[in-house]
Amino acid sequence: MKRFTALARRRRRTVFASLSAVGALVIFVGVGAFTPLMGLQQIQVLGAERLDTAAVVKALFSQENVPLTLLDEGQIQEALSDFPVIQSYSLETLPPHTLVIRVAERQPVMSRVVSGGFSLVDPAGVVIETQAERPAGYPVASSLPADPRAPAFIAVAAALQAVPADLLPRIDSVTATTADNISFVLVDSGINVIWGSAQDSSLKGVILDRMIAALAAQEVTVIDVSSTEAPVFS
Repeated sequence: MKRFTALARRRRRTVFASLSAVGALVIFVGVGAFTPLMGLQQIQVLGAERLDTAAVVKALFSQENVPLTLLDEGQIQEALSDFPVIQSYSLETLPPHTLVIRVAERQPVMSRVVSGGFSLVDPAGVVIETQAERPAGYPVASSLPADPRAPAFIAVAAALQAVPADLLPRIDSVTATTADNISFVLVDSGINVIWGSAQDSSLKGVILDRMIAALAAQEVTVIDVSSTEAPVFS
């Protein structure tokens, strides 16, 4: 009888010790995960070039000291929506105190004249930033519908996205009233380039490069690459 009683006591002690350990672990995890002991203290913004990362950190002040497990992604999304340069983002928490925000920025393709100067816009027509001086390296769009859903706007955006990277900064201005009558004016030379539609824009860019090189010694005012099979100049 004594032997069975001792065995029962040992079992009770073992069970009690196990339950105590589990309870302590639950308390430790609960205290760590749901209290300021693992609260947000540092925000890292990765992938930013145009984005003001200090402004992003300031905009997320409401999340400071909030436990990483309780961060409000809805509030974070609302705060980040105030930064039009952000096209998409992802969140990652790094215990004990860090939130990592990886951003993909919108890429401008043209600028537009506005009351405050010039606005850089992306292919979707989203204004990325506005500045007093004309931004270098991007053509100014003129005679282009303001509505980014307009066929002419869509065609110009598609053409500028497709041209060779070294050609874009050589375009001074771009105009279009329909999807099929895109034209460029080149920087320095002032040559008017009749582009036509956005179709075959990559090939048109290659043809234009070769024609500019071949015609360097001639006085040329117009190059027409609207037909890739029969480009002409005058």
